[in-house]
Amino acid sequence: MRQKACLVLILIAAFGFGCAKKVQYAIPDAQIGVSLPKDMYAHPDYRTEWWYYTGILETTDGRMFGFELVFFKRCTDADTVMGVPAWWYSNPGHIAHFAITDISGRKFIYTERRERDYVTCRRGRAGAREDMLWVWNRDWYVKQLGDKQYLYAKMTGYELSLVLTPQKPPVLHGRNGYFQKAEGAHATYYISFTRLQARGTLTIDGVPHEVSGLAWNDHEYGSYQLSKQQAGWDWFSIQLDNGHEVMFYLLRRLDGSYDPFSRAVLIKPDGSTEEVFLNEIRFEKRSFWESGRTEARYPVSWKLEVKRWGLELEVEPYLEFCELLTPRSTRVAYWEGPVKVDGKLAGKPVSGRGYMELCGYERPLKYLTLMWQGF
Repeated sequence: MRQKACLVLILIAAFGFGCAKKVQYAIPDAQIGVSLPKDMYAHPDYRTEWWYYTGILETTDGRMFGFELVFFKRCTDADTVMGVPAWWYSNPGHIAHFAITDISGRKFIYTERRERDYVTCRRGRAGAREDMLWVWNRDWYVKQLGDKQYLYAKMTGYELSLVLTPQKPPVLHGRNGYFQKAEGAHATYYISFTRLQARGTLTIDGVPHEVSGLAWNDHEYGSYQLSKQQAGWDWFSIQLDNGHEVMFYLLRRLDGSYDPFSRAVLIKPDGSTEEVFLNEIRFEKRSFWESGRTEARYPVSWKLEVKRWGLELEVEPYLEFCELLTPRSTRVAYWEGPVKVDGKLAGKPVSGRGYMELCGYERPLKYLTLMWQGF
């Protein structure tokens, strides 16, 4: 009986490899920039795409919460699971992560979802539209109506509903949205809304609380993320109290050094930007937190400097233990949580808040993949 079962599995695997599609995914072109608003919508020709939302909220009685909500979409033409083409299950596939950091209560809670595509799969319950900003995974969603984005997600004990209003025009990173991460095809198109006014409701254990604050949205799409020599990244989205924002995107190599394509972006109150690369950035990792689950050692306290801007920032986490494990979706362990910031800009004292993401410390992050078993 076991021999027959093994033979069946071998035949399925062999047939699966034979059915894997050979696809040439679209590659970002440095000569072709982003066009808005349509490039905030879904792109079927690129392998990987995500819509990322983070922010810090306060209730009317002064309690503080951080949130992260991210929707991933990945084309699966060339992917296999145990030899079986992944596109049999869904093409594209959709996953989502939702996390709440209860800063006042010192709690970190998160969950993940994976779903089939609504269009290509009869039983699909997730999707991303190509004619408007509307991305969903079951009842979680982000949707734009007029100039506002509406965001909703829930998990056990927490339900978040927000209206996000841009306070600045979108930032097109790199060269009109073309964002190079390594030599060759390793690039994405990258758009950010760096200062979104957030208002809405956070329901905790069935009790609704009015909340307000600031959020940040990143939208990236491309087909090849990191190179074989890169392990991950350290990313900071910082909103200062003087109307400036700063993003650091530090690309880390396998040997622990940092890639010259690493950069920092300063967004001024009028929405104009300045960009510098690694040779003008100074940073120091001040303290670390080691995970008892993955044994990853995350640098959670930083000093960041850009002399050209007179920028010196001390970055500290509100909570040190903001590690997400995603065995049912991306299969990546990463640190993502709210941070507080103090320092100087152009010689003047500043303070602020933001989010920090640390990827590739548990193991090198070669590319985002999906866990298809269980569909």
